[in-house]
Amino acid sequence: MRPLPVEDSEDRAHSTRLARLWTATVISVLLLILLIVFIAQNQNPVTVLYFGLRGEISLGLALFIAALGGALVVAAIGAARVIQLRASERKKRRAERKGR
Repeated sequence: MRPLPVEDSEDRAHSTRLARLWTATVISVLLLILLIVFIAQNQNPVTVLYFGLRGEISLGLALFIAALGGALVVAAIGAARVIQLRASERKKRRAERKGR
């Protein structure tokens, strides 16, 4: 059995920004549909306690709110890291300019 020939980079289809955007959009829509189905199927009421407050909410909505809160925390940490890296890079460039 002989190995398959490796394609040249010229033979491969080039991925464009628009193609990646469409792919991300389609995946996002599919995930949104799955999320809506999940929330619709989990309508049983649950009791939620939060800092002494007590209330009833559907299970799907409670889990969605928890996931949204987690996503916001992750986004905030990611944004802080990006800001930190940009500031570090800016300091590095300034030091290089002064060293010339």
